[in-house]
Amino acid sequence: MKKLVCVLGSPRASGNSETIAMRLADRAKELGADVQVFRLEELTYKGCRGCMGCKTESDECVVEDDLKPVLNAVASADAVVLTSPIYFGQISGQLKCFVDRTFSYLVPDFFKVSNPSRLNPGKKLALILTQGDPNESAHNIAPEYEEIFRFMGFETYSLRGLGLGAPDDAAKRPELMRQAEQLAERLIS
Repeated sequence: MKKLVCVLGSPRASGNSETIAMRLADRAKELGADVQVFRLEELTYKGCRGCMGCKTESDECVVEDDLKPVLNAVASADAVVLTSPIYFGQISGQLKCFVDRTFSYLVPDFFKVSNPSRLNPGKKLALILTQGDPNESAHNIAPEYEEIFRFMGFETYSLRGLGLGAPDDAAKRPELMRQAEQLAERLIS
C-alpha cells in the first residue's frame, strides 16, 4: 500500500489549497493509498535554526517540536503533497518554515556528493499553489520549489489554482478538481 502525506500550509482551514488537496487525497484513498494529513496551522513549531545538528549530531532534525512527526511521516512516505496559497508572491510562512526544516533530509556534505539525499529514492511530490490573481505568469514560484525537492530526489509535479479569490472558489471549478484527481493517480501509480 502506498503512503501519501499531505502537508497543508494555509493558515485558513477549508480554503482553496486545502480543498484541492482533499480532493487529491480522496482519490488517492480510492486508489488504495494510506493518506495522512497535517495542517501546519494547528502545530507549534519553528523554522530551521541553522544549528547543523542534523549534519553533526543526528541524521534527522534535532529540534523537538510538533514538526518532528511531520518530517518523519514525509521521510517514510511514497508521495507527498505540499499546499499553500500565494501570499505576497510567495508560499505561506507556515509552509516556508516546513520547507526550511527539510534541510535535515540532506547528507552532511550534500554539495560535494552525487546523491545528496538521505531519503529513499522514488518519492513523488506534488506542489499545490493557489492565488487570487488569474494571470498565469504572475507569481509562478512552483519551479523554484520543484527544484529544491528534485535536489532531494523527489519526482515533482505542480498544480496551480488561478483566480481563486474567495475561500470556496476551488470547489466551484470542476476542471481543477479533476486535475487534482489526475495528480493523485500520478502520485499513487
